[in-house]
Amino acid sequence: MRKMKKALAVALSATMVMGMSMTTFAADQEVSVDAPIYAYDVTNVIVPTNFVVAFNPNGLDVDIDGDGTKDTSDQIISRNYGIINKSTQDKVITVTLNVEDLNEDKITFVADPAELNSAAQDDYMISLKATPANDAAKVQIGGADADKDTEGAALVNVEMTAATGADQPLVAGENEISFLLKKAQFTGMVDMTKTSGNNVMEDFTLSALDADGKGITAFTLTGDMNTNTDWTKLTKGIRITAVYGNENAPSGATPVTGTGALFMNPNPVFKTGDGVGTIKYKVGTGAGAISVISKIEMDNNGKIYDGYNASGSLWSHATDENGLITLDSKYMAYYIKSYPNASTIQATITYETVGDGITGSETRTATVNVRLKEQVAPSFTPGDAVGVINYTSGSGDKALASIAKIEMDNSGKIYDGYNANGSLWADATDANGVITFDSKYMSYYTKSYPNDATIEATVTYVTVGGETKTAKVDVPLK
Repeated sequence: MRKMKKALAVALSATMVMGMSMTTFAADQEVSVDAPIYAYDVTNVIVPTNFVVAFNPNGLDVDIDGDGTKDTSDQIISRNYGIINKSTQDKVITVTLNVEDLNEDKITFVADPAELNSAAQDDYMISLKATPANDAAKVQIGGADADKDTEGAALVNVEMTAATGADQPLVAGENEISFLLKKAQFTGMVDMTKTSGNNVMEDFTLSALDADGKGITAFTLTGDMNTNTDWTKLTKGIRITAVYGNENAPSGATPVTGTGALFMNPNPVFKTGDGVGTIKYKVGTGAGAISVISKIEMDNNGKIYDGYNASGSLWSHATDENGLITLDSKYMAYYIKSYPNASTIQATITYETVGDGITGSETRTATVNVRLKEQVAPSFTPGDAVGVINYTSGSGDKALASIAKIEMDNSGKIYDGYNANGSLWADATDANGVITFDSKYMSYYTKSYPNDATIEATVTYVTVGGETKTAKVDVPLK
């Protein structure tokens, strides 16, 4: 019995060895695959197509909707302007509001409304503010929630409840207000048997805005005016131009408490100013915010000079007020002479942070470009003859690069007189700062408006910096 068990064991052992000896190995081989990354990115931010704002210093009763009843007597009358994010990413949308007094800068815009209390009789003073929506009620359009099909034309007049204590002061020149909007919802599926490459955007479609209503917000313009002055002495109004920009929201970004989406960047932000030697900045919030700026240095042929602080009689301290730093003209003169062909020069800003009470403040640096050349926007003025416009090109990034179109209203229809319209009229001539419309084009307007001396035209142009902007100008009809 034991002998049989031993023999069986040997046989099994032999079988195992035999099985192993029959296993074969192929030569070294390399197998690779170019694996696609299934991802897509859609940027689609919907903003208002125009603004409706009026200034009412004496508090007159105003009918906004034309139904014959009083709607408001506010000094600053504005509709509510919505913004919608239909993108695949959370977005920070920044609205740049340029405030311009058309009365040769006779109006003073103050950041602190308390200054109106001490305004003199001759002070044309305004406290203008951008007021965001709060987070207690959803922004609506015509009594209903906005949806994925809402377009920009509907965002000119939305319903919102204003946030308390979140007003953003607007002063003369450029002002910024930012909003954090959550991404929209997309539905779809990638078919791996049909899809090639990384771009699968066509497999997904917009299905809804953010489910919690955080994909839409709004703001309005509010404020007060000096009631002691005679505003009838001013012959022109105030121009407010809005430019919208967006970028992906930083990780962990949150809106200001009590607002629907107002976003205050916790980190300091430095940007190139519009004028020579100017820097715009935001202090930031929290521990990383700016406590104090200690120096601003720029390289001049290998030597570093601090323009933020005075250097004896060579140059004075920079001015630093309301988020705008202006380096002394004598300081800038060294760089303008050294780099006559450059438009900007890089500066290094050294600042101290606020700190969090545990780790204390820190010394940090940031870089920003500083302009060496003046930024002057183009100007358009009526010519001396029928259908003529005079203009200057300006300088720097704001200068005129090209004119796209010049449009005028003819009994509710808009026609472009800068470009030819088949055989109806020819291109306008444009030489040496003078634009002359074709006589056939002008005949439509001189016939339609025989009693008018001028008609307003909207000029659409592109700047050297690549922005598309518009300007208004009167065109002579007689």
